[in-house]
Amino acid sequence: MNAYNFNIDGVNYIIVNQWIKTRNGFKHESQLLIQMDNPNSKKYYTERLSTKFNYTNRTWESFQYESIMKKLIGEYFQSIDDIKIIYKQIGIESL
Repeated sequence: MNAYNFNIDGVNYIIVNQWIKTRNGFKHESQLLIQMDNPNSKKYYTERLSTKFNYTNRTWESFQYESIMKKLIGEYFQSIDDIKIIYKQIGIESL
């Protein structure tokens, strides 16, 4: 499991990725969490979206979880400018 943090318009997000073995191969699962503040000044994350990719053969990516993170980001964020900023912050090559 790994996680990538980024910030858009003052809001902190984290993407949590994991690899899971399946009967026919493996899958990547990814969750988008948003940092929320509560009245007690404690910070926590709330899930906003999750997605998965199933693989039967190894798919090569420039780095692990790239495809799943691009899918997740594209489903949640509408602005191309925001998506480009996120890609830069977490190290994904541009669109």
